[in-house]
Amino acid sequence: MCSNLGIVNKMIAKAVYDQLNTLEYIQSGYATEIRAKVSSELKSIPSYNLAKYFFGTSGTDGNETAIKMIILFHKNDGKIKIFSNYTSYKSRYGNASLI
Repeated sequence: MCSNLGIVNKMIAKAVYDQLNTLEYIQSGYATEIRAKVSSELKSIPSYNLAKYFFGTSGTDGNETAIKMIILFHKNDGKIKIFSNYTSYKSRYGNASLI
């Protein structure tokens, strides 16, 4: 796990430990108690005017979701162009590995 919240942060270590005792891993498409709790907290922030959230488990999830959203948003006008750096890492699988 990567974190910019300090080295050996006891609050983070305890939260990770507690979560591992509850549920070790689940794919991003499934609902969990902690995701429901975080969604409720995000809805309470006034500047977050969103109704739906996607919790990814990796950068690949983010890239794949972004590509799907672009395609869905522009499906009627047929103007889909996705740019990326030639040698940058995108994904190990799926659509993102093709860009």
